[in-house]
Amino acid sequence: KAQNKAEKELKKREKLSSDIDSKRRSIAKDEKKITKIQEKMMKDEKKGKLSPLAIEKLNQKMDKLQKSIEKDREKLMRLQDKQ
Repeated sequence: KAQNKAEKELKKREKLSSDIDSKRRSIAKDEKKITKIQEKMMKDEKKGKLSPLAIEKLNQKMDKLQKSIEKDREKLMRLQDKQ
């Protein structure tokens, strides 16, 4: 019984650290996406390729990613508190 309990606790810790790691990667990935969108916007804006509609779509995409990052950061904080 004690061994099973120890194994479960070990699995729980491993899953927690894996979840923390995946949240960190997710945040980094979304931040890279935002940077790429911003760079593309600046480049296209200089060339005059962006319509007001396209600018709005890109801004909405960036807002969505930013919200996702905020949620992931909150989840990461909770996971780290559990650890």
